[in-house]
Amino acid sequence: MKIHRVTLPTPFAIGPVNTYLIEDEELALIDTGPKMVKTSDALQNGLRDLGYTFADLKHIIITHAHEDHFGQARFLKEQSGARVYAHKASLPMLEGLESEFDLRYNVYRRRLMRNAGAPEEVILAVQPIVDSFKESAEAVAVDEALEDGDVIHVGRTQLQVIYTPGHAAGAMCLHHPGDKILFSGDHLLPDVSSNAVIDAPLDCGDCRRRSLVEYISSLRLIQAMGLDLVYPAHGDEIRDHRTLIEQRLAFYETRKSAILGALGDGEKTPYQLSRKLFPAIREFEIFLALSEVIGHLDLLENEGKVAWRMSDGVVRYRRGTASG
Repeated sequence: MKIHRVTLPTPFAIGPVNTYLIEDEELALIDTGPKMVKTSDALQNGLRDLGYTFADLKHIIITHAHEDHFGQARFLKEQSGARVYAHKASLPMLEGLESEFDLRYNVYRRRLMRNAGAPEEVILAVQPIVDSFKESAEAVAVDEALEDGDVIHVGRTQLQVIYTPGHAAGAMCLHHPGDKILFSGDHLLPDVSSNAVIDAPLDCGDCRRRSLVEYISSLRLIQAMGLDLVYPAHGDEIRDHRTLIEQRLAFYETRKSAILGALGDGEKTPYQLSRKLFPAIREFEIFLALSEVIGHLDLLENEGKVAWRMSDGVVRYRRGTASG
């Protein structure tokens, strides 16, 4: 097995995205980049430098259903006839992009922002930017819906699926046990902490996933693995994943303390806490800030350190347990 990194431009704040070409008796591409002419050209040039074209791809593996990771999967599938693989929890977004996007982004997330206490003018300012995300991706039919422990065969290479929800409901890593290698997608990044984006569960209308709780559990799963090298979707390779994960876990402890301090002795909405912790954020970034704050409030609630109540459709948090 040979591994080639091809880094592609994106329009997103995270910057370029890494795709990985697995070269064996067959070719597999892990993630695709967004649907952009510049991205397509960069991938085409990267493959050409390695002696290949789009038509040579036999497998397209999507680590999770965010636009910078699957945006041009449909185009590549049409060009190559490659089989597309993704975790089964990613299917609603990948195959039903328009309806799922409207549900999750335009309806569910708008409701979540209202529940968090965000003013209507902030919600309205976020919407056009969120709508523009749809331009970076197309729906794609998935040929194999994967579950934890499944194995993808790329020639003689076997890649094992490690289900790691948190950053996204269908996030997965790919493990090559023989070489102690992991393709981590956005689950573990060298330079930034992955945002555990708040989202709706697949089978629940008004409830929400406790994304950061899920994410930390997934981090600990990866931390326990014996790995020599991690290939992330953004940034350079990671050679000491355990130390990096320890740093991430320590960061969450620091952030929890900061939120408790920001709560003080009264009640605050997640939006008020977001503005207190991140005073310089732009309006579009408020949803990511809310995901960050709500995720840590979930952790604090699990520890019995905060409680909440709903009043007039807005949730308010305070220190202490629900009974105290």
